[in-house]
Amino acid sequence: DNKNTLSQYLDTVSHGGVGYWRYKNSLGLIGKKIILGVSALWEKRKGLDDMIKLSNLLTDAKFILVGLNEAQKKFLPADITAYSRTNNVEELRKLYAAADFYINTTYEDNYPTTNLEAIACRTAVITYDTGGSPESANIYGWTVPKGRIDLIASLIKNNNFPSKIGNVMTLDEMMKEYSVLY
Repeated sequence: DNKNTLSQYLDTVSHGGVGYWRYKNSLGLIGKKIILGVSALWEKRKGLDDMIKLSNLLTDAKFILVGLNEAQKKFLPADITAYSRTNNVEELRKLYAAADFYINTTYEDNYPTTNLEAIACRTAVITYDTGGSPESANIYGWTVPKGRIDLIASLIKNNNFPSKIGNVMTLDEMMKEYSVLY
């Protein structure tokens, strides 16, 4: 039967991150920590000011914000890459997958679907303790008190945890696994 053809040769699955690395490379960001923030409408209650302050604390990271209008883009620091709001699922998936951390600085929310989108792409979530955020982020990331960008910066700087959740490996780990298999 055709669907089992390769199963006789391989009994191990490598959960590598080839797509992740390819997209990160296409952005020219290999070797940099990518911090992603997504909002349908960036405003004060969604924490845009906090994301800007956080980018000043983490100058070695690359910040990407999605959902900004043209006026907001003009006032962002040059080191933040700004995207307009998009409904392109594939583009969002690639950005979530390329990110090392998804940061949600919302001060008001019910149950942020952007946290769930990040988790679905195996990206660790760091979010304010807002609404339903802790329900998913405490399992697949971290919650911090509202406004505590210093704690977010500390989590990222110390990097004492894997930035990708699940079974995603670094490129080096994946290559070692491949060399054992082949």
